[in-house]
Amino acid sequence: QGDDPQVMKVEKPDITPVALNTQERSGFAERLLGLPAEHTDARFADLENEVLVGPLANGIDLHHLSNEENGLFELLYVFEFGTRSDRWISFATKYLGLLGTSRLSNADVQVNFYRLGLDWQVQASAHRTYVGINGLDKHLAEGLELLEELLRDCQPDAGRWASQVDDIEQKRRNERADKGFVLRKGLNQFGRFGEASPVRNKPSVAELRGRSAEELTAALRALPETRHTVFYYGPRGAGEVVDLLRQRAELPEVPRIEPTASHLAVRVPDADEVIFAHFPTVQVEVLALRHVREGFDTELWSLGEWFNQYYGLGLSSVVFQELRESRALAYSTYAYAESPQRVDGHHYLQAFIGTQPDKLRVALEAMSELLRDWRFDAAAADDVRRGMLQQMRTERDLRQSRYWLWRQAHDRGLVGNPRRAIFERLNELRASDDSNPLSPLLDAMSVNPTTYLVLGDRARIDFDVLRDFGTVREVSLDDILP
Repeated sequence: QGDDPQVMKVEKPDITPVALNTQERSGFAERLLGLPAEHTDARFADLENEVLVGPLANGIDLHHLSNEENGLFELLYVFEFGTRSDRWISFATKYLGLLGTSRLSNADVQVNFYRLGLDWQVQASAHRTYVGINGLDKHLAEGLELLEELLRDCQPDAGRWASQVDDIEQKRRNERADKGFVLRKGLNQFGRFGEASPVRNKPSVAELRGRSAEELTAALRALPETRHTVFYYGPRGAGEVVDLLRQRAELPEVPRIEPTASHLAVRVPDADEVIFAHFPTVQVEVLALRHVREGFDTELWSLGEWFNQYYGLGLSSVVFQELRESRALAYSTYAYAESPQRVDGHHYLQAFIGTQPDKLRVALEAMSELLRDWRFDAAAADDVRRGMLQQMRTERDLRQSRYWLWRQAHDRGLVGNPRRAIFERLNELRASDDSNPLSPLLDAMSVNPTTYLVLGDRARIDFDVLRDFGTVREVSLDDILP
C-alpha cells in the first residue's frame, strides 16, 4: 500500500491527436459492405390484440397472453407500488424467501414447489412489486394454492431477519468500496434528486435492526388485500384462468388497501456545477448529467435511440473515437440520451469519462465540447440508422416479452408496439449533408446546465480545474449512501 519511492518516473510526452478519417473505407470493408444481403421483413407483435384485459374481481384485472408453444406458464401478481413509495418493501420481499407457514417450514415450501415443477419469485422494483410462480401449467392450481398459503400465512422468524440484516450491512460495506457503485448509484442519484435520493434514503442498518420480523410479515400478508393486477402467460384461455383464480385464490371482494403513488422532484441546477466525492483511486471518473425535459417525449425517445448508437455508445461512436482513439484522453467513455420509462419521468443526457488526474482539464474540455458542439457525419449517421433497421427486421417479439413491451408502452403513454414505433420513425428519417434529423434532440440536450459528478482521490485532484467547470461542492459517502 502507499506510493513506492523506488518507482522510476519519466516525463510525460505531449499527445498529438490522431486525425480521424471517417470518409474512407478499406478495400476489405468495401467488399464486405458490397455483398448482397437477403431482405428480411420486419415483424411486430400486435400487442393491443394479443394482451387481453378483463375483470377478475372488484378492483382486480386479469392480463392474459397466450402461450401457443408449449405447456409452460407464468402467473404474476403485479402491485403498482415499489421502493420509491415504500422504503421497506424490498426488504420484506427478500425476507419472504426465508420464511415458512404455520403448516410448512421454509425447506418444505421450497421442496413442494420443486416437486410440482415450479419456480416462485418475489421482487420489488422502483415502481412495482411482483409475486408469482412459473413452470408446468398442469400444476398451476396446486402452485397457486401454495403461493397463496405462503403470502397469507408467512410466519415471522426473528433469527432469519437478524441474519438478513447482517448480510445487508456487509453488502453496504462492499458497496462503499466499489467505485462503480459509488459513482453510478450514489453520486448519480444524488445529482438527480439531491437529499431525496432513493439510494441515500434507504433505511439505515439501525432502522433495520429496529424493525421487527412481525412488522415485515404483516406487510407481506397485506399484499393480497392491496389493489393489483394478475398477469397470466400460458396455454389456458382467459375464461379458464378467471375460473381457476376465483376458485383457488382468495380474492378480496373489494381491495381494502390502495397502493401509494410515488413522485420524486428532480433538481435542475441554475448553472454548471461540480459535485465531488473522495475515493482512493489513481484514476478520476466523471459522470456528466444534464436534465433535458420533463415528461416522456416520443420524438426525443426515437431520436435518442439513433443518437446512442451513432454518437455515444460503442467502439465506433463519435465520443469514443474522439476522446479515446484520437486523443488518448480516456480509458473508458460514452454518452447516452436517456429516455424515461414512465410518462411523468424525465429525459437526461448522461456522459462518462474515466481519465488520469493530470489529463483532467483537457479531458473535461474535450468532453464538454462534444456535448455542446455536436459532430455530425451524415454518411456515418445514416449507416448506423440503416444498421439499426436491419437489426430490428431480424428481431422478433417472443413469449412473455410481448407483455412487458405492452406494459412499457402503456407506462409511457403509448398505444401499440414500441418497437414498431421506433422502426417506423427511423424508416422515415434520412441523414444528408443538408439535413441533420437529430437536430431536435441535440437542441433539447444543449439547453440546461451540466452537473459534473466527480469521483477521485482528493490528493490527486486539482480543484482549480474543477472550479473552471462550475461551482464545486464536496460530498461524503455518508451524504450519498445509506
